Amino acid sequence: RYTSGLHAARTVLKNDGFRGLYRGGSATLTVFATYSALCWAFYEHIRKKMYKKFCPEKEIRDLDGDDDDMAVASSSAHTSGFDWQESVIHCSSGTMAGMMAGTLTNPLDVIKTRLQVQDYFSRASGLPG
Repeated sequence: RYTSGLHAARTVLKNDGFRGLYRGGSATLTVFATYSALCWAFYEHIRKKMYKKFCPEKEIRDLDGDDDDMAVASSSAHTSGFDWQESVIHCSSGTMAGMMAGTLTNPLDVIKTRLQVQDYFSRASGLPG
């Protein structure tokens, strides 16, 4: 049992070497990259749909010549004060995107966690790793 973060780091270095500090790093990176990609994709899709539904009067411009990729153009109305409607759209889109991405990547996160702790539990139980 570790008594502090420093004690944990010293123990891992002593028992497993420098590589032990990065155990499960590739699995963590895989889960994070998948979550992030899904989250941004869902966010953009949801945000566009919400703007079309709740703010059809907003001036919209195309960012890269693709009609599917729209953003709200800045105008004096947007820069003169705080726009609650846009803030609610962005917060709602981010919340829904995070929930969807988290739901889809949770099985990968469970696998990642089990990979990271498998040696610990096999040593603790006396079973072969």
